[in-house]
Amino acid sequence: MQSKRTGPKNKLMRSNTQTMLGRMLAIVVLMFLLAPGLCQAAAGDVLWSKDLGGAFGYPVTLDYEGNIYVAAGNSNTLYALDPDGNERWTFNTGANFNEMLSVTREGNILVPAGNQVMYLLDSGGNELWSYNTGSDIKTSAAIGFDGTIYFNCENRKTYALNPDGTLKWTYTHLNTMFRDPVI
Repeated sequence: MQSKRTGPKNKLMRSNTQTMLGRMLAIVVLMFLLAPGLCQAAAGDVLWSKDLGGAFGYPVTLDYEGNIYVAAGNSNTLYALDPDGNERWTFNTGANFNEMLSVTREGNILVPAGNQVMYLLDSGGNELWSYNTGSDIKTSAAIGFDGTIYFNCENRKTYALNPDGTLKWTYTHLNTMFRDPVI
């Protein structure tokens, strides 16, 4: 017996609004799980605020210690804030930010920048390595159990980088992949 399919014809296609709302919800859940001290105020209370001098287009990213990373698109600057909102450091890529940041198991930050470069920063904001793809990075990075870093670019390639930032392999797709890789 065959079941009837209901719902939209293509479940994989979601609007940008749905994607952004899903990412924001994930950040809220992460805040409760990873940094419960940030969420102990009564509902609606502002714990702190920080003027970053420009708009940011992607959700904040938290590390395992509750530090907050905000990519400010207008200034091409990544801001690292402690859980109390104090600025720890900044990193300027010289280009806008294409996608959400990722945090490695070691606490390093992967930064997909609009200058076709994937950066890896340590928790102090120092650049450990950069890899130039020659094409716009179109997804956030996924990190495998062995530390391999996966992401997709506008040139229709999925890149796999070793933890030291060297190329492991690429795969060319028929079309540009705008979905984050999943491990």
